[in-house]
Amino acid sequence: MEKGIKKGTVIPLMGQEDIAPLIAYLLNLNLKTDGVLYPGLLTK
Repeated sequence: MEKGIKKGTVIPLMGQEDIAPLIAYLLNLNLKTDGVLYPGLLTK
């Protein structure tokens, strides 16, 4: 299974600092970020 956001997921509000960990995870980058990767947002 590929990495990605779960189908049908709605993100009503996401701070700019929380986008960096999401992009780092999806691109498989090892980056130190200050944001939060929301649980339940991604497929495994």
